[in-house]
Amino acid sequence: MLVVGTHGLELYLMSTNDDHSQQFGGRQLGSRSGLKLLYVHSTVGGDAEIQFTVKRPSRVEMKIYDVTGRLVYHRAANIEKPGPCCLVWDGRSQSGRRCASGVYFLRLSTKDAKAGRKFILLR
Repeated sequence: MLVVGTHGLELYLMSTNDDHSQQFGGRQLGSRSGLKLLYVHSTVGGDAEIQFTVKRPSRVEMKIYDVTGRLVYHRAANIEKPGPCCLVWDGRSQSGRRCASGVYFLRLSTKDAKAGRKFILLR
């Protein structure tokens, strides 16, 4: 489910997909595997805040694809403590160019888990 709302002059989109047993590559992955994608918060300014949790210290890779399947952004982060985490995408491609408004696909992965979500970037 996608929730759209306003807060002052800011429009926000938030995914409320609570299905933590999504299928990826034939393996059932979810909260038991150590990576749980909570939501993607996208603001009109073009930033996307990705909220997730990890059960143990992990290297998390964030990849963002456009609707044609082209990788537009990649970032890796070492998460030192288990628990809630946040990564922010500033709405720019790997080369630093502003990405257009539209639908994008997020893929988070650790060495033993993957999670994905579709979201909308607004300018």
